[in-house]
Amino acid sequence: MLIQMTVRGIALDPITNMPIIILKDVDERKALPIWVGIFEANAIALELEKVSTPPAHDARSVEGACLTGWESRCAKSSSTI
Repeated sequence: MLIQMTVRGIALDPITNMPIIILKDVDERKALPIWVGIFEANAIALELEKVSTPPAHDARSVEGACLTGWESRCAKSSSTI
């Protein structure tokens, strides 16, 4: 049997100091704690708080933004990631 659950909050494990995502069912009768990493908890917290974050950039887009800001031109570009 599948139970629909939603994220209800984030807590810290008092012993390990690891973040815990708390899921609860629709009727809020059952809870499911899930221990996650710090980065995952941060991403979930930002989404819960509706905080907008800038998109991640790769080296080529940063390089292009710098060249645009300096009003320069690039004849050839090579990025190794």
